[in-house]
Amino acid sequence: MTASPGSPPVPASILFLRMRSAAAAEDGRADALLAAARAAAEGWDPQRRVVVEGPQGFALVGDVPPSDALAAARRARAQLPQDVLGVGLHRGEVHTAPGRDGLRVAGEALVTAESLASFPAAHPILASQAFRVALAREAPRQAEDLRAAGEMVDAQLQSHLLHVFDPAAARDRRLRRHLLAGGGLALLLGAGWAGRVARQRYEAARRPALIHLDIKPNGEVFVDGQSRGTTPPLVELSLPPGPHVIEVRHGKAQPLRLEVQLQPGEQMQLQHVFPPPPPP
Repeated sequence: MTASPGSPPVPASILFLRMRSAAAAEDGRADALLAAARAAAEGWDPQRRVVVEGPQGFALVGDVPPSDALAAARRARAQLPQDVLGVGLHRGEVHTAPGRDGLRVAGEALVTAESLASFPAAHPILASQAFRVALAREAPRQAEDLRAAGEMVDAQLQSHLLHVFDPAAARDRRLRRHLLAGGGLALLLGAGWAGRVARQRYEAARRPALIHLDIKPNGEVFVDGQSRGTTPPLVELSLPPGPHVIEVRHGKAQPLRLEVQLQPGEQMQLQHVFPPPPPP
């Protein structure tokens, strides 16, 4: 973060880490708190953060997206047991000014973040309503991992809605995403299979029937009133499935007339011998 003397307040994401009790600090875990702060700072751009050390813990302050601050909180959380480490996340305005040992940061937002880290709760990561609102604007899906968990009054006697990070919700969200991706693939595969089956059924239903002709001595073939040629040389008819009227004519002889109901792919033999004409 950069600042100039007398600069106006700037919005920032604030992550506060502290030991939950004095006893925890006395039993040699203070070094672990420092390790947690270092782990949190690893993914936080050094040019966009200030690390503030206080008597009760560390604060990381910077103009980074709330999702980066939440990721930092989770890295810190992995360093210490849940009943030892308190983590507070807040989004608010801070004042910055140059100091003898670097940039100085102050403001009520810092106090609110510390109050969140000090609040007794079953979950180590507590976030303010302001933080969740900012996270929802930037990463709506991640905001779903913060669920409402009551209310808190900070040192300035200001009331804040509390939200806790729910690891189970995060896991469920990832699982739903994977299941939806897998379900989408299954739907695509299923659609492809269903389409292939439907196409095969459609093609099978429209497969033409074949009629093999053996007409002697010859005859003109009509199908549904339309001439299809003379047999021979015509020896085979390909007809679509369904009802048809087949007629074979030979001179003045009695025509051969058949009404047929052809099935898809059916093969049929049509044999007939016309009698010779009567003598003159």
